[in-house]
Amino acid sequence: PFAMADTLPNPEFSLTTTNLTSGTTFSFKMSAKGSFSVDWGDGTVEIIDRTDTELTTYSHTYSSSGVYTIGMSGDATRYNSITDDTMSSSTVSAIAFDTDSKIYISTVNGSLGAIFPTLGTAISAQPRFYGSFSGCSNLTMVSGNLFDGVSGSVSNRFYETFYNCSSLNSIPDNLFSNITGGQGAFNSTFANCTSLTTIPENLFQSVTTASPSQFNSTFKGCSSLTTIPSNLFSGVTGSANYMFNGVFRGCSSLVTIPSGLFSGVSGTAQYVFANAFRECSSLITIPPDLFGGSAGGVHAFEATFQDCTSLVTIPTGLFDNVHNGALAEFYYVFYGCSALQNIPDKLFANVTSLGSYQYGFAFQNCKSLTNIPENLFTESSISAGTYAFYQTFYGCSALQAIPEKLFSRITGRATQMFYGTFRGCSKITEIPENLFASLSGAASGMFIRTFDSCKGITSIPANLFSGVVGSATQMFYGTFEGCSKLTTIPENLFSGVSGN
Repeated sequence: PFAMADTLPNPEFSLTTTNLTSGTTFSFKMSAKGSFSVDWGDGTVEIIDRTDTELTTYSHTYSSSGVYTIGMSGDATRYNSITDDTMSSSTVSAIAFDTDSKIYISTVNGSLGAIFPTLGTAISAQPRFYGSFSGCSNLTMVSGNLFDGVSGSVSNRFYETFYNCSSLNSIPDNLFSNITGGQGAFNSTFANCTSLTTIPENLFQSVTTASPSQFNSTFKGCSSLTTIPSNLFSGVTGSANYMFNGVFRGCSSLVTIPSGLFSGVSGTAQYVFANAFRECSSLITIPPDLFGGSAGGVHAFEATFQDCTSLVTIPTGLFDNVHNGALAEFYYVFYGCSALQNIPDKLFANVTSLGSYQYGFAFQNCKSLTNIPENLFTESSISAGTYAFYQTFYGCSALQAIPEKLFSRITGRATQMFYGTFRGCSKITEIPENLFASLSGAASGMFIRTFDSCKGITSIPANLFSGVVGSATQMFYGTFEGCSKLTTIPENLFSGVSGN
């Protein structure tokens, strides 16, 4: 039903449009039960009575050009309780503005939470704002009380809520003041907000527990962000899978990270800090206590600082709490950090096991790196891991020497373990005699291209592979290919190995 030539007094929520041309249609979607009123701002008020939570689109076409204020009031009584496995922005959002209409939203005022409040603890009593304003490229301001009345924890509540809001330059201090988190609760919430320069310190003050993907990509691509408040995650304790995966990825104006940013994090989790600061190309330093009590986990630090091209140093003790190696734990961790000059002694010394792909690509293309500390990896004897050290120092063209005891605690054998480890390290002139002395046995592809294109190497120690005995395929494929200064190879260098 419609009420013509009427107005909605004191709407609980309103938005201001950019200048609309005649014939423009503005739409939003709703999946909440209840009674609502919409003042379209041109003398038309629409009364909406909903008896279900099915997705429904509401539209209005403007007959005259102009800037309009659209107001809304109402009382939601139930929300869509679709499960996490099948949810999408179009089915679970209490309200979300249509893709073609989002570009017309300029400012947002009042409280959506007053219309769509938390009604209880069940999923059907919890509003979600999944993608509500995503793609509002002209949105510059949102009110601080926008989500007043919304509280507690529910999955994906603010998933991509302000994603791609490229003109949004600030976030109200208490925007999420009563939100306690939830799985994926802030997943990509402000991703690609390219005008955002700061984050309020109390933004997540009520979030106290760890949940999977809770801050996954929250500020990814915020390329104008220059600082992070030190207490941003101060209430978050524990650890969960993907919790901070990509949280600040691509924040290319970020110069420093505050000390203790993740101080409450403890325990192990998969991908917990993967990609967290990847492509932060202005980042110069890292605080030593950044990761709190995190003990790592599967892919935990994968690509965490990848392509931080201004990073000069790594602090001593950064990974002191990581004790047990895991699958791909430091995979790509400092890949492409082209300004990195030194690695601190004992950076991974407390890691007492070696998972598959661990340290793979870890320092690849760190073109300013001149030396490797002898005690970089471990102080305990650990068994070889499949694909461990895969291209770890590949492309480190300024590296001048390999420490003799770099792998002295690594025992046994593993498939393709040293594949391309020093490939392209063109300034290395010699290979330490006992570099692989602790290894025993043979494994397929174990030394494929290990020293490929090390153009400065002039000789090979005769007993370099003395402990490598057995049968394996392609074990030394391309090991010394491109070593243009090598004129001879020791007669018995590969004598202990048989196979193709």
